[in-house]
Amino acid sequence: MNVGLGLQVIDLAMLMVPAAALTVPWVMAAQALSGIAKDLNKMSAKVTAPYRPGQGWGARHHGALGPGIVWPAGAAAAS
Repeated sequence: MNVGLGLQVIDLAMLMVPAAALTVPWVMAAQALSGIAKDLNKMSAKVTAPYRPGQGWGARHHGALGPGIVWPAGAAAAS
C-alpha cells in the first residue's frame, strides 16, 4: 500500500510544475502513474482486508481471501 501511496505523491508532484511545462504527454504520463497507483492500493486493500489478528490469513474463509477472492494458482500448495 505504501508503494501506491508514494506513486500518488509523485503524480501530484508531476502536476505541480509551471503551466507552460504541462504538455499533453506529461499529463498523460501523470495520469498513467496515477492509475497504476490506484490499482496497487486497491489490490493491497483486497489482500489485507480478510486478515484478522489471531486468525491468520484466510482462516475465516477456509483458505480463500474473501468472498469471490481466492489464492492465485499454486499459492495454496506453498502454504
